[in-house]
Amino acid sequence: MTNGVEFTLDKPRRIKFTLAELKALEQRLGKPMGDIVADMTRLSVITMQQVLFAGLRATDNRLRFEDLERMLIDFVEGGKGTLNDVLYVLNEALMDSGYFGWAAGDKEAHD
Repeated sequence: MTNGVEFTLDKPRRIKFTLAELKALEQRLGKPMGDIVADMTRLSVITMQQVLFAGLRATDNRLRFEDLERMLIDFVEGGKGTLNDVLYVLNEALMDSGYFGWAAGDKEAHD
């Protein structure tokens, strides 16, 4: 199991994907992960928020979806980053999970 990827949104947080969260994400959005990732690359804000929620829930099960929307607004409008920054870290966390692309622990070999 990986430790996830650290990302500062409202505070330093860890984005980590578990199989359970990925399955719940597919159920919430009604589509397979391949389509979800494709939607993210097209900067679908709804999909991006859902994926970020799934990744953060693995380390903070008290987080509410509505709270995350406010955090994203503050992140972007507060000048802390852009949606492209969020997309980048989500991609890193998905790859780090070991469920997609290279295996967990093999990241250094691909850097």
